Amino acid sequence: MYSRLTTNSGKIITTLLLAKSKIAPIKQKKTLPRLELAAAVLLAKVLNHIRKVLPFKNPEITAWSDSMITLAWIQGQPSRWKTYVANRVVEINNTVLAQYWRHVKTADNPADLASRGLLTSKLINNEQWWYGPDFLRKQFTLPLVQIIIPTNEEAKQKLCARNKKIFKSAKNANSNSKLPTIH
Repeated sequence: MYSRLTTNSGKIITTLLLAKSKIAPIKQKKTLPRLELAAAVLLAKVLNHIRKVLPFKNPEITAWSDSMITLAWIQGQPSRWKTYVANRVVEINNTVLAQYWRHVKTADNPADLASRGLLTSKLINNEQWWYGPDFLRKQFTLPLVQIIIPTNEEAKQKLCARNKKIFKSAKNANSNSKLPTIH
């Protein structure tokens, strides 16, 4: 979790506030999308805790995931999903509304550094770990995101390609609009 502040002079400062990860269970084989969903639940809980302890009144929050499946689940109606997914989506949405979730490329996701076993000796000097992805330190506009879950395979592939373009253009956008403070 990163704090993102803009100074009076317009400089953007980001810093690591908190990092937490869990090890995937060996006995219970979970699919990668379910592990990503569990990570989103953990992030929602951590964001809720940080919101309570920080001395800011209603800080702006953006939650990031590199899993389009997880984002689709969070954006969708829980009644559409199987019980495991539905229960976790409800838990997430009770803490961080679906509209505050955004996609981040896997390469830009510092959470993956911890989950992929980066050695401490490498982590100590890793800028992405300590300050977050580069795009957080630049002016950008967050797009209003609506993820639609199509029913046939061809439509799914077209939608995936369209969403990748949207997220890429949003990342590259440059705007002076009010920006979130916690990522």
